[in-house]
Amino acid sequence: MNINNIPKMIDSISSLANWSKTTFIRTFYKLKPHLIERKIEKLSQHPNIDAVYVTSETDNPKMNHLHIAIAGRKLTREQIADSMEIKTEAVGNIEIIKSKHYNTSVNN
Repeated sequence: MNINNIPKMIDSISSLANWSKTTFIRTFYKLKPHLIERKIEKLSQHPNIDAVYVTSETDNPKMNHLHIAIAGRKLTREQIADSMEIKTEAVGNIEIIKSKHYNTSVNN
């Protein structure tokens, strides 16, 4: 992907759902694509979740983690972990998404 396309891509993703929360998943094992799909499918079935967007980020050849955007209502780390069948410790803090716009400025 060309870096010049990032703002357009982010604007497109942000319009797919009313994204309200974000978190990450960091397990002690590499999450392979079929496992990511299965776990995110389970998460998307939670009654407080309307939509989920996930990306996988490689840490090194044997490890990765997930970044997750969630459109939904009141949700805890425990509920996310239970629905994905992972340990609560693998779920990062749930943060509120404050802005849905791509910020091109760099703070020095």
